[in-house]
Amino acid sequence: MNELLRNGTIIQIPENEQDNTKLVHVLKRANGLTVSDRMVLMDDLLKALYGMMEANELTQMILAEEKGSLEEIFDPVFKSQDPKIIFRCLELVFNRCNSEDDMKMLSVIFRSLAERFDLSQVNEESLNSMLMLLLSRVEHLHDEDALLRLFMTLLKKINVAEGRKEVIGLLLHAMAERAVNEKDNDVKRWFQDQITSYMPAQKTVTTPLLPPGTILYQEELSGRKIVVIEVEKQQWDIIYFNTPYSAVGHPKFLFEFVLRAERIEQCRIFAMKDGPVKPSSKLFRYPFGNVYQDFRACWPQLNEIGITHLTQLRNLPNLFFRSSTNNHAYSGKNLRELYISLQGNDFDDETLVYTGLTVADQFELLSYCESEEQLDLYK
Repeated sequence: MNELLRNGTIIQIPENEQDNTKLVHVLKRANGLTVSDRMVLMDDLLKALYGMMEANELTQMILAEEKGSLEEIFDPVFKSQDPKIIFRCLELVFNRCNSEDDMKMLSVIFRSLAERFDLSQVNEESLNSMLMLLLSRVEHLHDEDALLRLFMTLLKKINVAEGRKEVIGLLLHAMAERAVNEKDNDVKRWFQDQITSYMPAQKTVTTPLLPPGTILYQEELSGRKIVVIEVEKQQWDIIYFNTPYSAVGHPKFLFEFVLRAERIEQCRIFAMKDGPVKPSSKLFRYPFGNVYQDFRACWPQLNEIGITHLTQLRNLPNLFFRSSTNNHAYSGKNLRELYISLQGNDFDDETLVYTGLTVADQFELLSYCESEEQLDLYK
């Protein structure tokens, strides 16, 4: 019979202490007097003793047992299949993790759990919640590469080719938000370059193949199409009342063609001073004959021309200048003398008559105030 004294209580333990069915004699004394004398089962005694011990004392006692192992300690817990018991056990362990060394031990526990359990058996939403909870605890990240590897690992689990293409859109959207909020201009430009290089091309408006020199193309709900072609300042061979004149200087022009189906409904011609076409560029009167005050060309044969492709419009300005003309709608004194004076000479833009209109006014372009920086774009 062994005796154990604890807190004034004498416990007489049978010789065979492994036999938990034996009765144990418990004497409780105070001031040399026996105040309690009873027999209890070994199991009941052990439960009472374990309950009196501090948690750290109990843990140290279990781990100090040479014959025991962590697997033997936790095996009964896992065999219980009771999630509450398992959670309670892990909670007791995790609550004691405060120092950096404890966190290293906790990392070992997590890796051990991941090696022994198939997380694919866990509900996906639960797994996502666990990962989000873990990442939310990361306050200071010293190794961003580790988080990047985690991100790439998760991304590899998604098969983009099987109906998950929206993932690309989400990633690009996240990159776009990061680019907007980024303060470093170099980093901002890098983000923008990456976004545009990987952004899937989405067509919003596609024009047909247009003739060279086209500065404007519009479509109306009625089905009409408007094409404005720039014709550079140059010398043209012309015919005036059956008299040919060669290399006659002409100013710069804008030819506006209005089409419906395969027919040209109207052509208007505007003169301009030499230089790039800008929204603020001034429009001038046609300086010769066969163009009305409202800019319409007197061109009867135009309605007979069929247009199957818009690129055919490229030849029409040349056709207009080489056609026989007269002084119809001319507002000057002597058109023949003007043609003779311009043979072999460039047209003097200072003689043009201003209409009070600009390119933006006439062609309903978006109006805006041009800054010096914007004007430089046209140079």
